[in-house]
Amino acid sequence: MAAKHDARGLPRWRTMMLATLPALAPLEPDALTPVLSLPLHQAFNTRTDWHVTAYQAPGDEGRFGDLPARICFNHPPGDGGQACTPLMRAATNDSGRMVYQTVTGLSVTMLLRAPLPAKAVLAQAEMSYGGSGSSEQYALWSYRSSSDKFEPLATFATSEQGEFQIIDTGKLAGCVITADYVLGPGETHFGRHRFAIAVHRLNPVTMTFTEVLRYVTLARYPSLDEGGVDVIRPEMPQTLRILKYIYPAEF
Repeated sequence: MAAKHDARGLPRWRTMMLATLPALAPLEPDALTPVLSLPLHQAFNTRTDWHVTAYQAPGDEGRFGDLPARICFNHPPGDGGQACTPLMRAATNDSGRMVYQTVTGLSVTMLLRAPLPAKAVLAQAEMSYGGSGSSEQYALWSYRSSSDKFEPLATFATSEQGEFQIIDTGKLAGCVITADYVLGPGETHFGRHRFAIAVHRLNPVTMTFTEVLRYVTLARYPSLDEGGVDVIRPEMPQTLRILKYIYPAEF
């Protein structure tokens, strides 16, 4: 369905929901090794002693192979009752799957501080098949106290020239912002580009994200040929102006 536009031609994105991670599945024995682990009881005040562990294949298989890294929740650790999520996505031509082989981070992060505080487990992973390009995934899990379980919340993906930011205070509290390059005519892969900005807003009651804005920057920003990507920060005033125009009572 095409997005509706306002009087200035800006797209209105109100109800597009993010896809969550694949269903939980048992861990394949001896295929992967643990690389990061965190206790979760204190951070989430869980009823039982939950832990989260990230697994990936050893050696080069864990950087360029075909086995997806996995994020596993269990209590107590090592009891054999782990529930694991493989980190992957469908290939662009829908003919197969592409996997995130390497776990680059595992942490507890604040999504929102007020009025309803919300935390999540954040796993960062990288997909690479040996070429110049790669993909980054940011996967979130929330804790449901009624069932004493951790559940997949949302995933976000960017290229190696993308940015990801969680904002837990201020006008954009509870929002996840991503930026990724848009290759224009005559542009080199790692040169300056316009970037697609997307804003995803958390509903702390239902613990779901909705995409509320997507636009492409007017300016072209440096990328990896000039040392790195810095788009979300300088683009923030424009992001807020557009959100205020579309949702005057909410921003």
